[in-house]
Amino acid sequence: MIKRNRVTIKDVAMQADVSIATVSKIINGKDKHISEETRQRVFEVIENLEYIPNSMAKGLKEASTRTIGLVIPDIGHAFPEMAKGAQDEAFVHGYTMFFCSTDNNSIQEEKFLNILKSKMVDGIIYVSSDYETSKRLLWDISIPIVAVDRKIDKNQNMGSVGIDNFSAMRDVAKYIVNKGCKKIAYITSDVLMSPSKERYEGFITGLKEMGIDFDKKLHYLGDFSVETGNIGAMVLLQRDPEIDCIVCGNDSIAIGAISTCQKLGKEIPGDIKIIGFDDIYISKYLNPELTTVRQDAYEMGKQAASMLIGYIENKIPLTDMILPYEIMERSTV
Repeated sequence: MIKRNRVTIKDVAMQADVSIATVSKIINGKDKHISEETRQRVFEVIENLEYIPNSMAKGLKEASTRTIGLVIPDIGHAFPEMAKGAQDEAFVHGYTMFFCSTDNNSIQEEKFLNILKSKMVDGIIYVSSDYETSKRLLWDISIPIVAVDRKIDKNQNMGSVGIDNFSAMRDVAKYIVNKGCKKIAYITSDVLMSPSKERYEGFITGLKEMGIDFDKKLHYLGDFSVETGNIGAMVLLQRDPEIDCIVCGNDSIAIGAISTCQKLGKEIPGDIKIIGFDDIYISKYLNPELTTVRQDAYEMGKQAASMLIGYIENKIPLTDMILPYEIMERSTV
């Protein structure tokens, strides 16, 4: 058998065309001043060469699996970017990820959480499918958990990472009113689930602060899919053809709403304005380009993994971390 030489940090630096110091900073998360392009290039080389940081060896000496579970509702929307951020951060600390997609099914979610507990993972990054499921499953769990983009009843072993969904959608309401919109519709998923509930409440509050009472006949409930945007826009415009703006609970809904409005012969943004939420990758490549609220899903995943590992290794307290958001002004408003 041919013995394979061990890949070193020097090999990674040479192939990525950067210094050893740069690779070290990226691996250790001290990369604030390093461009995203360089970071991604280094990670690609690390993966291609199958480079294993020395920190991986710690698991041989510790009572630790050096594995983190990641539970997400599906593999669409902004979740792939979030998962990538968590995986990249976990990797540089010598942890592997155990991915579970629940397909928004509470029974599947419970099954996955039980599997993760039985596999003795060191911690879990968790995006719940609904509030009641998370409340029931997590009240007595002893494994440290960081919830992402969700507010759930917490115990002492839980932290969270996300944006202020209420404030973000309140800002959206004010933004579109300032753009001249008066007949405003809203398409979203179940408003009993966080973050949908917080966004809806922020939207209503923002309109009230601008002197507008929301007409609940212009509220369509579905899920976070393109189909919901398609159907919702059609239903709402049949109820009131004078709608001049559709606010969408996420970008997938907005994509569906754009499609329906274009089929109906409406000019965007001339006849009707549309705004999404998340700023998924495709948003800036649509025609017209989607105006949306950007929440950095990659950074959410990265910070969730960082917080979890900080607790696992050094007992740094789990906290509630609020990340910034931004309205990305493009061509649909």
